[in-house]
Parts: sequence; structure tokens; C-alpha cells
Amino acid sequence: MPDVRKKSLTAKDLVTIAIYVVIYFVTMFVFAIFGFLGPLAMFISLTVAAVFGGIPYVLFLSKVHKPGMITLFGVSYALLFVLIGHPLVALLVTLISSVCADVIYSTGAHTRLRTALTYAVFTFWYIGPMVPFILDRQAYLKVLTARKGGSEFAQEFDAFFSPLVLWVSLPTLFVSGLIGGLLGYAMLRKHFSRAGLA
Repeated sequence: MPDVRKKSLTAKDLVTIAIYVVIYFVTMFVFAIFGFLGPLAMFISLTVAAVFGGIPYVLFLSKVHKPGMITLFGVSYALLFVLIGHPLVALLVTLISSVCADVIYSTGAHTRLRTALTYAVFTFWYIGPMVPFILDRQAYLKVLTARKGGSEFAQEFDAFFSPLVLWVSLPTLFVSGLIGGLLGYAMLRKHFSRAGLA
């Protein structure tokens, strides 16, 4: 009979999750901050962030030995986003993407392709903060105007993020996630494993 205790999360697992959530959050923030330069810069910076975010994410995966750790990682990260002002629906979207990533990673060999696919699926958490904009564009723009202290940025945001751009962003996000996963896997194999970090 399998030892159930080995599959349950320990305090060490929770500490590992917390550490890598912070590292991933900082990585995202460093790139996302350029989004304040305008909607186009926001789109580009988030795409680039999705690529480089693959490095800490895959390093975290090297520490994942139990089902549920990716889900907790995603939920913890989403809670940080909610705390800084993102909508609660972002938590729901991140939960879904995290569970899907968890299932993919926990049900097969941890190959380079599976690792990249896991991260590509996880990166769909990006959709969460945009859901209110998709559901009620005008209400979202009013909130954006209030936060930015003027309507100019909101007008630029509205003009740039057309329905076409939003649809194009989905495959772009997935491809960025795949690239990020492959980059993270390559870094893990070449540098982190050699340094004893993975």
C-alpha cells in the first residue's frame, strides 16, 4: 500500500512555494512596469515577461514532487495580484490554468516538451485581469481613467486593445509560454543543475 504521507504537502513544500512565488512575482513586475509607457509597451512587456518568467517557474518545477504544488503556486501568486488591485476573477482564471498545468505535469514524464507545455498553459493566468475589460469594456475604461488620473491613457488602451488584438494575444501568449518553458528548461539543465540549485 503506498505511503500517503509522502504525497501530502509539508512545511518545507509550502516554504518552497512561497519563495518561488516571490521570485516569479518580482520577475513579472520588473518587465510589466514598462507597461506604464503605453498600451503597446504593455503588450510587448507582458509578452517578454511571459518568456523570462519561464526561468523561475521551471526552477520551481524542479522542486515539485507532489500533485497540487503548482496549483498552490498559482493561487498564491494570484492572491498577490488581487491584493494590489486586480479583480477577483483573476484568481479564478489563475486557479483554472494552474490546475490544468498541475494535471499536465503530474501525469507523465517530466520531459522538455511537457515542461514547456505546462508553463504555456500556466501563463493563461494573464487573461484573468483582462476579463472585466472583455465583459464590460466601458466600465473597465472608467476605472482605468480614474486610476491613471486622466482619459488619455484609457483612450489609447481602448484603441490598441481591439477585439482582434485580444484574440491575437491568446496564441501569442501560448507561444511565449512555450519559449519561456524551453528557455527555463535549458537554463535548468545548463546552469542551475551544475550549481546545485535544482
